[in-house]
Amino acid sequence: MKRYKKNIDVGDEAITKRTAERYKAVINENLNFEEVSSHHSSDDGNVLENLVTNQDILCAENSNKVTNRTSTESNELDLTNHLRSLLLEDENECLQQSCNIPKNLEEMIQNVDFFQYITCPIKVKKGELFLMILKFCVVNKLSFLGMTNLFKLFNVIFESPVMPESRYSVDKLLNPKEFAEFHAVCHNCSAYIGKYGEITSVKQCNICQAELDLDNPSNTSYFVIIDPSTQIRDLIHFYENHYDYVVNTRVSKPEYIEDVYDGKEYRSFVNSLLPEDKHSYVSAVFNTDGAPKFKSSQYSIWPLYLMLNELPKQDRINKLITCGLWFNKKKPDMSVFLSTFVDVINKLTSEGISCNVKNENKVLKLHVLTCCVDSVARAPVQGIKQFNGKYGCSWCLHPGEWAEGSMRYPLLTYYVNDRDHEKTVNDMLHATPDNPINGIKYPSPLINFPKFNIILGFTVDYLHCCLEGVASQFTEYHLQSMSKDDIEELDEKINKITAPHQISRLSRPISIRKDWKAREWENYVLFYSVPL
Repeated sequence: MKRYKKNIDVGDEAITKRTAERYKAVINENLNFEEVSSHHSSDDGNVLENLVTNQDILCAENSNKVTNRTSTESNELDLTNHLRSLLLEDENECLQQSCNIPKNLEEMIQNVDFFQYITCPIKVKKGELFLMILKFCVVNKLSFLGMTNLFKLFNVIFESPVMPESRYSVDKLLNPKEFAEFHAVCHNCSAYIGKYGEITSVKQCNICQAELDLDNPSNTSYFVIIDPSTQIRDLIHFYENHYDYVVNTRVSKPEYIEDVYDGKEYRSFVNSLLPEDKHSYVSAVFNTDGAPKFKSSQYSIWPLYLMLNELPKQDRINKLITCGLWFNKKKPDMSVFLSTFVDVINKLTSEGISCNVKNENKVLKLHVLTCCVDSVARAPVQGIKQFNGKYGCSWCLHPGEWAEGSMRYPLLTYYVNDRDHEKTVNDMLHATPDNPINGIKYPSPLINFPKFNIILGFTVDYLHCCLEGVASQFTEYHLQSMSKDDIEELDEKINKITAPHQISRLSRPISIRKDWKAREWENYVLFYSVPL
C-alpha cells in the first residue's frame, strides 16, 4: 500500500513532513539553541520534551525583550508550534508501535489480542488480490496445488469466498480450453490420429493397426497446439513504443549490425512485404527441444516456443510464447507435430491479429522467419539426415567420409556447393526415407511458411557445436602436451583474473574443464584464453 505525504496546514499554505523538518532546522539556528543544549537531558525518552520546553523558555524570554514582533516572526512561532505537535505525535506513535511488537512467540501467544477477531477493514479490490496471489506464485515457483491451497487460505480469512478455490475453477480461469487444441497420436508409431472431440469412434491406428483407447484418461500419447494470438497482441501492446519505432522509424545501416533488424535476411523479408503490410507485421523465431517430465520418467515433453523479434532485445528471451507441447515416450514425429503448428501460424499470417498500437487499430500479420534448435533436433525438423549421416550438413552438399568409426567432414580439393531453398524444396518433393536425395529424407512442414527459407532459416548450434565442440577440442589439443605443474599454474592465473560484472558465470579451474558449462567455455574462449 502506498504511503502518501501528510501535509500540515500553516496559514494559507500546506507543507509536508520533510519540508517541516527542514524549516525546523532553520528555526533552531535562529533561536540560539546553544542555551537549550546546556539543559539537554540524558534520558532518551524525554529528549524531545526537554527540547520543546527549552524552546518555550527561549520564546518567552524573547517575547519579554522584544515587544514589537514583525509578522514574519509571528509566522515562525506558529510554524514552531505545528512542528512541536507533529514531532511529539510521531514520537509517541513510534514508541507505542515498538511496545506492541512481541519479542518472541510465547509473548505473542500470551497477549490478549492474540485470540481476538481481526476487525481491520480491507481496502483491496478482488482483482488486486487475485493478481498479488498470482505474482506470489510465480516469484516463489509454487506448484499448481500450492497455488490452489493459497487461494483457499485467503478464502478462509473472509466470511465468504472471494477467490476461486477448486483446482477445476482455477484451471478454467488460467488455462481456457478455447485457445488449446488436443491432438491424439498413436502410442506405437506416433502416427496422427486426429483432434480430440472429433475422433471418438477411432479404435485402431490405420498405419500399424495398434488398438487405441482414446477415452482412457491415462492416455499419454498426444500433443497440444495453443493459439498464440492473444499473447502476441498483449506483448505488442505492452511494448508498443518499441514496436512502433521498429516498423516505422528505425533505419538499418549496412555497415552496422546492432540487432536482428540489421541482418540480411530480416531486411530482405521486410522488402518482400506488400506496401500495406510493411508497417503492420510481426516476425518470430521458434524453438523446440526435449525435456524429461521427471528424472526417472520415460516420458518426455517437447515444448514449442515463439520469440517475437519486434520486442526489446533485453526482454525477448524472457517473453517466450508457448505454442505447443508434445507428450509421449518417443521423440515427436516432426511431420505430425509441426504440420498442425504451421496451420495455426499460417492462419494468423493470412487473417492477422487485431491489436491497438499507440491508439491506432492495426491488423498484424505474423511471419515465422527462423528456427533455432540444436543439432539433434534440427535434422528431423529440416527433414534431412543427421550430422552423422551422409550429406548431413544443413547448409552445404559436403558428402562426408566414414573414418575411424564415425562420419567426418574433411577439407576437400574441390568446391562444395551450398544448399539453396528452391533446389532443396524440389528434392523434398521427390525424396523418401528409403531413397534420400542429397541427404533429404522427407518434406519438412516448414516449407509451407510463406516467408521461411528452409536453409538460411536455421541457425548454427552455437552451444553444442561451437562451445562444447570446437572450443573444447582445440583446448585439448593445446593442453595435452602440458604437464600437471603447467595446468596448476594456469589454474592459479585463472583464479587471479578479476572478471567484470557482465560475465554472469565465472570460469572454474581449467583442471576441471570436463565439468564446464557452455557459458564457461564461451568466457574462456573470448576472455580468459587471451592472457593465458
